[in-house]
Amino acid sequence: MKRTGIVKKIQAALIMLACPFATFASQDGGEDYHPFVVEGKTWTCQETHWKDVFPTSYETIYTIMGDTVINGESCKKLFIKHTSWSNRDYSYIGALIEQDKKVYFMKNEIMQKRLLYDFSLEEVGDGFVRDDPAEILYISLVAEKIISLYGKTYRQMEIITRPNNNYEDRYEYKDIWIEGVGSITNPLLFYLRSDDGFYHVKTCYENGECIFDRDEYLAAYPDGITSTTTHQKANFPVFDLQGRRLNGVPQRGMYIRDGRKYVVK
Repeated sequence: MKRTGIVKKIQAALIMLACPFATFASQDGGEDYHPFVVEGKTWTCQETHWKDVFPTSYETIYTIMGDTVINGESCKKLFIKHTSWSNRDYSYIGALIEQDKKVYFMKNEIMQKRLLYDFSLEEVGDGFVRDDPAEILYISLVAEKIISLYGKTYRQMEIITRPNNNYEDRYEYKDIWIEGVGSITNPLLFYLRSDDGFYHVKTCYENGECIFDRDEYLAAYPDGITSTTTHQKANFPVFDLQGRRLNGVPQRGMYIRDGRKYVVK
């Protein structure tokens, strides 16, 4: 089902009725797009691990500071600070660039442009292939809705990610992306799953103002995405084994749909 401008306007209007302090501006048929890559934006993430029976928690802070040019393109520098490190100063880890609602990350040692987010996904069932250094990941949009945070409306996306090395359901993992904030697990999409702990974004600040607070978000939306459009498997795009999108299911051979491998004989 296509997202139409009328539907988006209705969604935002309903939020305004429920949240009278919400602001609304029309762009692309409904709500403003909130860019991810903004100078000074800072994420504070909580990491908790279990050693024996006792949890150990610490914070990781990501912040965007300064400009650079890589392969002729203007980018923003990304820095990290870890509370468990003996050196508490920020360290440069790479660069970010945002183009047409797509966010790319270039790791410091590699400097290869890799797609991190695609906020331009419009229809439930749309997806893309992210070729990470460790594995190929298949990312699909399965639900969405408009939410209100600090008087502004944001598009929230429920994402399913499946790794290339296993196609069983138990290996898929879900995440929530919010325009302007990114993943509520980790802004760089690291540590989406772990055998010995969990990770989450505690806060996100932009221009000195909080745009996301996990506790307040969960208080307002305790069920995450509910009562939204869900996917039908037939709507998912088809890819070949090289990650290229196909027009349909091939008559013979192997293909990928919804992060799973199929064989037509």
